[in-house]
Amino acid sequence: MKLRVIGGLLLFVGIQLPPLFVQASLQTNQSERNYIELDGPWRFAKGDFPTAMQPEFDDSRWTTVYVPHDWDAEGPFGPQYASGTGYAPGGIGWYRLRFNLNPEWTNRLIWIEFDGVYNNAKVWVNGHYVGGRPYGYSSFSCDITPVVHFGDRPNLVAVRVDHSCFADSRWYTGSGIYRPVRLCISPKLRVAQWGVYITTPTITSTAATVAVQVTVENHLEASQTFVIAHSIYDPGNELIEVSTAYAQIDPETNKTVTSLMTVTKPKLWDIDSPMLYRLETKIIAKDGTIDSVTNRFGIRTFRFDPLTGFYLNNKPLKIKGVCLHHDAGALGAAVPKKVWERRLRILKEIGVNAIRTSHNPASPELLELCDELGFIVMAEAFDEFCPGKNKWINGWNSGVPAKFGYAEHFHQWAARDLVDMILRDRNHPSIFIWSIGNEIDYPNDPFTHPILGGQFKPGHPNAEEMVKLARPLIALVKSLDSNRPITMALANLQMSQAVGLPELLDIVGYNYQEYRYETDHAEFPNRIILGSETSHRYQDWLAVLTNQFVCGLIFMDGHRLFRRGQSLAKPRQWFRPA
Repeated sequence: MKLRVIGGLLLFVGIQLPPLFVQASLQTNQSERNYIELDGPWRFAKGDFPTAMQPEFDDSRWTTVYVPHDWDAEGPFGPQYASGTGYAPGGIGWYRLRFNLNPEWTNRLIWIEFDGVYNNAKVWVNGHYVGGRPYGYSSFSCDITPVVHFGDRPNLVAVRVDHSCFADSRWYTGSGIYRPVRLCISPKLRVAQWGVYITTPTITSTAATVAVQVTVENHLEASQTFVIAHSIYDPGNELIEVSTAYAQIDPETNKTVTSLMTVTKPKLWDIDSPMLYRLETKIIAKDGTIDSVTNRFGIRTFRFDPLTGFYLNNKPLKIKGVCLHHDAGALGAAVPKKVWERRLRILKEIGVNAIRTSHNPASPELLELCDELGFIVMAEAFDEFCPGKNKWINGWNSGVPAKFGYAEHFHQWAARDLVDMILRDRNHPSIFIWSIGNEIDYPNDPFTHPILGGQFKPGHPNAEEMVKLARPLIALVKSLDSNRPITMALANLQMSQAVGLPELLDIVGYNYQEYRYETDHAEFPNRIILGSETSHRYQDWLAVLTNQFVCGLIFMDGHRLFRRGQSLAKPRQWFRPA
């Protein structure tokens, strides 16, 4: 048996796979929230089992795994699968885990939180369906309070993952519970998940204003009076500022409380000195602290100028970025944080200062590392709207492509997936741009327009539909975070401009269209231009250096640079000057 201490809790894992028993240590304040990582051991099997969600189902012959887990990484790979997703098998898989809950938590809320499951996840606890998520890159949670047991009676969580449509993407996705899972045990008067929003509306060399919005949930049957208490700790972990605010909340409702605080002589977050502050938020009632959460934040300014490019903390900075997909080669999609750290440090060595999360929400661990190491991040939501793009099965532009993918869920889930990405990630100082889509305007894949001339395909949806789909997504992002600009990585400016798509964006992303920089700048002098995806050619970087108005570039396939910059024409030389 091994003993681990997690967040002030003792978690025992038996070698014969008995239930996990989660109990409080003597030091734990039972009124505050606790997190328990559910890394395993889980029981896992590929295939579909119609009754596997039931507690009495026999999983004794299933494989023992720990999550994060990507079953595709184990293969078998083969030509019978799709080239676009790396010839990985996909399929259907089930995960099951038993755990016990401390009886002292009977009057608390119990949630299970998933950072990412690829894909079409469905979750049951003790045979009851509690929720799920189609999009494999979205974090989601399920309230399991009504269906759990406490004490000696074990609980059973079962997760069905359906990646049977394996040709659903244009890159390797992996399959399974490939990001961490945890239990959240909280009081019934609590800070909502992702319920703290931190901004710094004014920053000078002498002081920075810190605005904090906290959404509080009251799951009790009576009104509650409470105090919201904030404490700010500087990068050296010294307490430097406190704030309190009284509030009252009606039963079964939410309430947002706003506080203003001041940090004197702020230490700015920068790519060379990524200074991070810590905000501790508590709900305090007559019996003491009820709930407590912690968030990191950075104090920095950034702006984009259509004539002179990008500025971080009022200093000009050429964006030198790379696109990173969510996998790590032979490790698959279940990427340890240490692997991400090593990769980011290599990129830092060769002068990279920006990351684009191609083309989906990134893992929390990756964003945390970008905060810590000093990378600015273009956080992306989607690779397709609806209808779907081509997903090649027998090689690029070979044979008949599949169309199935996120488009099948777009109309029902896009708004929710986008909201959850913004709420989860908007406190990261590294994030400086939100991208709502990648190459949605790729000609005839699926959208088209008469301006394409001989390439125009009347049977495809008109490009005007892109604008109709993008407009509400842009409004949604601005309603949640008005402090960051919004972009799309556009593949065909000719078609997009014909329908007015660039005019909806704060920043216009140019994918492989460096030849348009000068002419478009002359025609649209107020447009902010970013090379949102380029090849690895020196002339692409030269197009940035010779045009001050271009904010920078983001190379495709950042993984090519992990061999200490060997894929660059002049490693360690030409990517540093600007």
